[in-house]
Amino acid sequence: MNRLLSLAALCLCSALAFAQSTSGLDDLAKKAEAGNAEAQFQLGRMYEEGKSVQQDLELAAAWYKKAAERGYAPAQNDLGVMYRNGSGVFRNKEEAVRWFMQAAQQCDAHGAYNLGIAYYNGDGVVSDSGMAYAWLLVAKQCGNTDVQSAMDVITTEIKDRQRQNGESRFIQSLRQMPGFKPEIDPLLNQMAANDPPLAYDICVAYAAPEVAWRDAAKAQTWCQRAVAGHYNSGAYMVLGSLAEQRGDFAEAFKLYQELARSEPPWVAGRLGSLYLAGKGVRQDPAAAYFWFYLAVDKYFLKKLQPQLDLAAQQISEKDRKRQETKAVEWLRDRSRGFPTPH
Repeated sequence: MNRLLSLAALCLCSALAFAQSTSGLDDLAKKAEAGNAEAQFQLGRMYEEGKSVQQDLELAAAWYKKAAERGYAPAQNDLGVMYRNGSGVFRNKEEAVRWFMQAAQQCDAHGAYNLGIAYYNGDGVVSDSGMAYAWLLVAKQCGNTDVQSAMDVITTEIKDRQRQNGESRFIQSLRQMPGFKPEIDPLLNQMAANDPPLAYDICVAYAAPEVAWRDAAKAQTWCQRAVAGHYNSGAYMVLGSLAEQRGDFAEAFKLYQELARSEPPWVAGRLGSLYLAGKGVRQDPAAAYFWFYLAVDKYFLKKLQPQLDLAAQQISEKDRKRQETKAVEWLRDRSRGFPTPH
C-alpha cells in the first residue's frame, strides 16, 4: 500500500495561475468577499502557498470552505486535502472523504482520485479496494492521466470477484448521487466489459426514477443481457416494471410469471395487482387473493394487507379457504411451476 500512498501526493490539488500584482490581488479579494466561488478558491490557494501574500493555512482553509460550500469542486477537493493532512484545520479524515466525495461527483479528476485512494487505504472510510478501483475509473474518465499506475496496483492485489463486488456497490450507490456529473454511459460500459454480471446492477441504475440519467431503453437492454446471462433473476422484476410503465401488461404478467418460479416474494404483490385489475390477464379476484395471501401471510409484506382485504371482499369465504390451502401446497412444492389458483 505504500506505493499508493506515495502516488496520492502526485495529484492532490488543482492547478492554479496566481495573481501577482497588488491591484490584481485587491480585485480578487473583492470578488471573493462578494461571494465569487472561483475567486474564493484562488485566494485560498494563494494563502496556502504564500504567493503574493503571507502564508496562512487557517485563512486558506477558510476561503476554501467558502468556495466548497458554494459547490466549487476544486475547492472541495483542496479542502479535503487540508482535512486529510491537518493543514490549517484539525485533521479529520472522515471530513476529508466527505469533501472528496462531493468533488468527485462533479467529475473533479483530483477529487475522484483522492477518494479512490482513501477507499484503498481506509482513510476516513472502510477500506474497500473494489470501490477504490471504481472511483479511480471515474478519475480516469474525468481526465486524471496519472491514475493508471494506481489501478494497476489494485488489479494485481485483488481478485476479479472483489473488483466486481466493489463496482457493484459503486453502481448501487449511484442512486444516492442524483447529481452525479461524470458521463455515465462509458463508465458503466467499461465496468460491464470487465465484469459482465454487472449487467443487472447497470439495468437497475438506468431504471432508477430519481436520477438524471434515467433511460428506460438502456435499462431494458441491460436487463435483457442479465436475463440472457443468468446473472440475476431480479432482472425479470425490472423488465416487468418497465413493461407496466409502457402499458404492456401482458408482457409484465409473463415476466412476473417467470420470476415467480424462483423468487415469488418479489412479485407476489405485482401478480395480485394484475389479477385484481385484469391487466395483462383475465380479471380473477380469487387468483389475486392467492398472491396477496402469499405476500401478506407468508412473506410478511404487511403493506399489502389493504389489497388482500379488497380481494377478499370479492370472493366467498369458501374460495378464500381454497386459495389459502392452494398457497400452502404450492409453497411446499414450487417445482410444479407457476400455480393455477382455482
